[in-house]
Amino acid sequence: MSIAANIAQRLQGASAYTLYGGYAVYQDKPRALFPAGVQLIERRNDDGRVTLARYQYADDSILEFRWHPLLGPRVSVKARA
Repeated sequence: MSIAANIAQRLQGASAYTLYGGYAVYQDKPRALFPAGVQLIERRNDDGRVTLARYQYADDSILEFRWHPLLGPRVSVKARA
């Protein structure tokens, strides 16, 4: 399993997380730490909220974060181009 896939799995059920800082917090269990990646791209809306971010990890796997006002946050693993 790639680093990005492992992180995406660990983010399930998290109350909050930061890909930049490398951790996730949960209501009912301890904070989960994971390696921080290299940020490839970031887009923000007019309010300053991150709507798209891509992080690359040591094994060249890529994790993509997207946020939409109607759909909320989504995290997915992307293939290396």
